[in-house]
Amino acid sequence: MLHLVKGSLGTGILAMPKAFYHAGYVVGIIATIIIGLLCIYCMRILVRSEYELCKRKRVPAMTYPATAESALSEGPMFLRRFSKASIYVINTFLLIYQMGTCCVYIVFIASNLQSGLSPYITMEIEKYMAIILLPLILVNYIRNLKFLAPFSTLANVIMLTGIAIILYYIFREPLSFEERVAFGEVTNFPLFFGTVLFALEAIGVIMPLENEMKTPRSFMTSFGVLNISMGTIVAMYAGMGFFGYMRFGSEISGSITLNLSAYHEKLGDAVQILLAIAIFFTHPIQCYVAIDITWNEYISHFFEKYRFKLFWEYVIRTIIILITFALAISIPELDLFISLFGAFCLSGLGLAFPAIIQLCAFWKVLGPTERKIMVAKNTCLILIGTLGLIVAQYVCTQTECVVFAAISAKLDNDFLFPGYFCRDHDLRIENASPRCAVKYEFCKNIDFVLARLFEINHLVQQCKTVKGVNSEVRGYPSASTFSKENNEVTADCVNNTDGVNNVENMLSQIEDTDYDPHMHRNRPNPTSNFETLVHLLKGSLGTGILAMPNAFYNSGLVVGVIATVIIGALCTYCLHVLVKAQYKLCKRLKVPILSYPLSMKYALEKGPRCVKWFSPYAPGLVDGFMIIYQLGICCVYIVFVASNIKQVTDQYWAPLDISTHMLILLLPLILINYIRNLKLLAPFSTLANLITFVGLTMILIKYMFQDLPPISDREMFGTLRNFSLYFGTTLFALEAVGVIIALENNMKTPQSFGGYCGVLNIGMTVIVILYIAIGLFGYIKYGSDAKGSVTFNLPPEEAMAQSIKIMFAIAIFITYALQAYVPVEILWTTYLDHRIQNRKILWEYACRTFVTLVTCPFKGSQISNLYVILAIAIPRLGLFISLFGALCLSALGIAFPAIIEICVLWPENDFGPFKIMLIKNFLLIVFGLLGLVVGTYVSIVEIIKSFKPVPQTDLPSL
Repeated sequence: MLHLVKGSLGTGILAMPKAFYHAGYVVGIIATIIIGLLCIYCMRILVRSEYELCKRKRVPAMTYPATAESALSEGPMFLRRFSKASIYVINTFLLIYQMGTCCVYIVFIASNLQSGLSPYITMEIEKYMAIILLPLILVNYIRNLKFLAPFSTLANVIMLTGIAIILYYIFREPLSFEERVAFGEVTNFPLFFGTVLFALEAIGVIMPLENEMKTPRSFMTSFGVLNISMGTIVAMYAGMGFFGYMRFGSEISGSITLNLSAYHEKLGDAVQILLAIAIFFTHPIQCYVAIDITWNEYISHFFEKYRFKLFWEYVIRTIIILITFALAISIPELDLFISLFGAFCLSGLGLAFPAIIQLCAFWKVLGPTERKIMVAKNTCLILIGTLGLIVAQYVCTQTECVVFAAISAKLDNDFLFPGYFCRDHDLRIENASPRCAVKYEFCKNIDFVLARLFEINHLVQQCKTVKGVNSEVRGYPSASTFSKENNEVTADCVNNTDGVNNVENMLSQIEDTDYDPHMHRNRPNPTSNFETLVHLLKGSLGTGILAMPNAFYNSGLVVGVIATVIIGALCTYCLHVLVKAQYKLCKRLKVPILSYPLSMKYALEKGPRCVKWFSPYAPGLVDGFMIIYQLGICCVYIVFVASNIKQVTDQYWAPLDISTHMLILLLPLILINYIRNLKLLAPFSTLANLITFVGLTMILIKYMFQDLPPISDREMFGTLRNFSLYFGTTLFALEAVGVIIALENNMKTPQSFGGYCGVLNIGMTVIVILYIAIGLFGYIKYGSDAKGSVTFNLPPEEAMAQSIKIMFAIAIFITYALQAYVPVEILWTTYLDHRIQNRKILWEYACRTFVTLVTCPFKGSQISNLYVILAIAIPRLGLFISLFGALCLSALGIAFPAIIEICVLWPENDFGPFKIMLIKNFLLIVFGLLGLVVGTYVSIVEIIKSFKPVPQTDLPSL
């Protein structure tokens, strides 16, 4: 629970005010709750689908891509053709999502350090990023999540403390609804959707955490880890988004912590620094997924015969961190990119894919009436995810393109690499130099390029032995012999990339109709229900809750509140769908556990014929979204920690730019990412949760509730365009689909995860309430001044504000390890581990280091140019949160769970009466895809637009 909370409580919660700014406070609250519930449901159906598939396959666990492939292979005929492709699709989505999350974290850390240290040190944000680079590399060398538990607990405490201080700043003066938009513009809602989905949907963390639980049955109960954690997260995100938007209004930054600098108080600076530290510790958790996908799925098999396999794993970890660091350096508009990645990735991974997996996983199991209900339900999820993906990505992309065109002539002399950007001062692309024109078009298609970066297909698979109760189906084992006596399958090399089906056929010879995946899980270090709840809360209560006032600024007060509730409910529901679909897939496949990518793969294999062909690519797609999302969260965390620390240190010492602070944080981040065991992160995650709650309380009481302006001064309804920013920010803040699956998989009693009073519902309820509170009062307090992190709105000279910033920096730093766990898990476990024979530990630490260093800027290739371009925009914390929320979480948290559920239910055609489940999932998929496209588009457009040359007083804030 600690890892789940910490995996969700990242920079997304701090970006919720910005998301509310895009959607309006009314739309923001409602949509946040709806998205949160939807994410929770999709997480649940994904986990249950994985469990069902693991039970059928008789494997302990499955990854997200494997679950998708297995589900689609058993779903409707038209989806079965997509079963193999689903692996690569999900891996791609996961990779993009996790890396985007890591980028968001880096920007968040640097931005908060810059803001918190601004009274003492004057330094550019890029320098803060450079400072934390080495700590990030070192902390991402941690290969065992258990070692990250203490840091995660510390990050939770810091985050809670920082959020409490931010709440103090929000409530210390009377809040007013004047100049606050109740209903934002419809064009901005995709940004809100992407941000909220990015913040809430921790789909990349959910399955790994669930797979690592000692009692995974407790993960899905009514009062299980998933429900409790995600419910808490949704509540916190909605509260933070509402109050943060009420406090700062249109001034809200991409992270609300950045608004704390306006108070010029030391407490606000302290909060920014603390939150930067907390996000720093969360970065390894987000990078874990990206590392796991990159290393285990695509790279490790090349080093099976090498003695220094562990060394190359650390190299991969370092490269991933360098990539995310380069992205963070290039993309200062955090809220837009959070919305972009939230809409692009999580609409599929968190909403549509889980629905499809569940549909396919239970297709042959459910009766005609139940199948019809599931088809209708999952169709709604798929439609929602698809709609969110398309619309949010479209809006974010347009916004970011405008921003990028505006900064082309501005950054060349200010950037770390002179001569990189064009010097044309005519920003019209037709009059720009050829280099500017190329880069403009390059940024315009950035989401496509990022997805293609990880579109790597390998056919050679490492032979392995699969035992019924001890092994995990993470790749494509090929088998030729089978022994019923010891239930052991010996895998031989037979040049078969679909060996899971062979294993399934052989294991089906054993008659085990009562197979329960939860009973066969054998996790070395499982987490208890409370620990899972704490992880869930910490995974969602990150920088996203601090950005909720900015999200409410985008949505308006009325829209922000309503939309936050809706998004929270949607995210929660999609999580349930995903968990349930995974359970059915595990049961059907007779395997103890399935990851999100594998759940997508196996679901597509049994799904409709039109999607079966995609099942082999589904894990790659999910992993891609997960990695990008988690890395994006890590980037946001790094930026948040660095920004808050900077805002505090600048008050006492010569100001340093944020890149320097980031460089300072690099080594601690690398070290905390070396923690390989989630259980070891539990104490730190608990501490981080406490710090977050304390910080939020302080922010509400000291700042948000004090001298609140009239609520009539705030917009009740934001513009439709800004709602996309709100959507992305809220989705980024609420959607913890990556964390949910990982937490449920790692639970000691995963059956307690679901249920009405399970971990998921309780956690998401608390999160939604907190997000609404922070977003509502933050927007009332700051109005249009609400920044990407509410800590940035705290006065940098006040000691209270400085304390809050420091606390949040610490909490987010701890949370960084939890967020980086997912990309590391994907890269190492899925793609690298089975390909490396010697020095596995060394290579795993190398992979963790690579994830930490993946964002480091470098020259020499067109891809590096892309990363540098993105890195300049990342410091726009609120925009980047919205970008990643829309880009990744619309798919991971909404669309993908719906797709998985459809495919899981497809074989039995058990969608309930009138195929309500199918219709529901189709709607979820459309909604997720729409949020992905529109939110991503709007986020990108806003990021680019924010760099237009404007008068000094109108320059965009973080």
